[in-house]
Amino acid sequence: MAPADASKVVMERAQSRWQALIDHRFADAYGYLTPGYRELVGSDEYQGTMGSRPVKWEHAEVSEAKCEGEICDVKVMMRYSLTMPQPGVGRVGSFTIIDERWLVVDGQWYYLPAEG
Repeated sequence: MAPADASKVVMERAQSRWQALIDHRFADAYGYLTPGYRELVGSDEYQGTMGSRPVKWEHAEVSEAKCEGEICDVKVMMRYSLTMPQPGVGRVGSFTIIDERWLVVDGQWYYLPAEG
């Protein structure tokens, strides 16, 4: 697959994955993870972890994918909010750019979470 074609496919899959997370469809988002990651982390564990995060993802826009061979590096512009622990502060919103790595496995692109 040409790099331009790979970039398009990966950007579409990354956008779909983020929409699933925003919509709290964590089982759907789980399907975008690499098969190797899914061997290590079960669906129930993943869904529990994602559902208990204090952050609320509000909007994601995949802005770029640079692909070389079987690896694509993706940039996602993310708007989010979180509840601050200080009394009276409430929810605070912000934005960030997230860097993701996607790998092709058996002809399909999957997200490889950065652990650590």
